Amino acid sequence: LFSGSGTTLFECENLQRDYIGFDINEHIIDYVNEMMQDCTTINYSIKNLDVTNPTGFSTGIEACLSQYNKTQVDFMIAHPPYLDIVKFTNDNRDLSNIPDVDLFIEKLTSAISTGFQYLKKNGYFAIVAGDIYKKSEVIPLAFMIMNAIRQSLKVKMKGVIVKNIEGNRGKLGAQDIWKYRALKSDYFLFKHEYIFVFKKL
Repeated sequence: LFSGSGTTLFECENLQRDYIGFDINEHIIDYVNEMMQDCTTINYSIKNLDVTNPTGFSTGIEACLSQYNKTQVDFMIAHPPYLDIVKFTNDNRDLSNIPDVDLFIEKLTSAISTGFQYLKKNGYFAIVAGDIYKKSEVIPLAFMIMNAIRQSLKVKMKGVIVKNIEGNRGKLGAQDIWKYRALKSDYFLFKHEYIFVFKKL
């Protein structure tokens, strides 16, 4: 889910694992396909669709799975956009355009629930998420997402990884801007996000 700039796909290529990805941003899909045009070692497919639409998502993933003669996936990962921080598209269906925390979590959980149906029993999935700052306080969005998943799906929590994002590609050359924004707005400069790992029961 939310395949973005292709980081997971590139790692799948390194690990020799087939890949199915979805994103609502057609331009980023074109970019990733261009980057992968010489790949001949794995099967991969990236579909341009809205994963928050259960019918469209199910149709898309079933079409991809049929290409590989499969009905389930072994592992699922989701790295959703940051709520109301960076606008990835102008599409109203894009989660990055949702300003309301509860609605964001509801839409995200719905998308994960749809994908969860295609994850094999005892399969693992991970979600990458960070916290946000709204109305002069830190909102622990990552843990709110984690809690919503635990309440909505039959899973076991298997791990919590704190990922250092200082100096990642999205912030290279922009550290001073983020520091300025933090000082001006009186908030802590986030340098981490979380990776929550679950096992399907």
